[in-house]
Amino acid sequence: MLKRYASVDPEIGGDDYRMIALRLTCMGQSMGHSKVRGVVLGALERFATVMMARLDAVGNPALVARDPRFQSALGCIIQDVYAQKRGQGHS
Repeated sequence: MLKRYASVDPEIGGDDYRMIALRLTCMGQSMGHSKVRGVVLGALERFATVMMARLDAVGNPALVARDPRFQSALGCIIQDVYAQKRGQGHS
């Protein structure tokens, strides 16, 4: 299976950084694409840091966060969580 960056993977509904910036601007949160990239990568790095600590993994969380395999796997996990929530309904 081809691994892609989750933020631009059309199979999971991802957008590129410019599109994310445009959507945020339309919602009243003006942000350039480079700032969006920094925010997204920062969040991914925090996920990687926690996951690596829980697994006693050795490595650089910043490099893991930028790996398309990590991003793709995290995107699939998030997609599964949303699918489960939709299936259970909200009360």
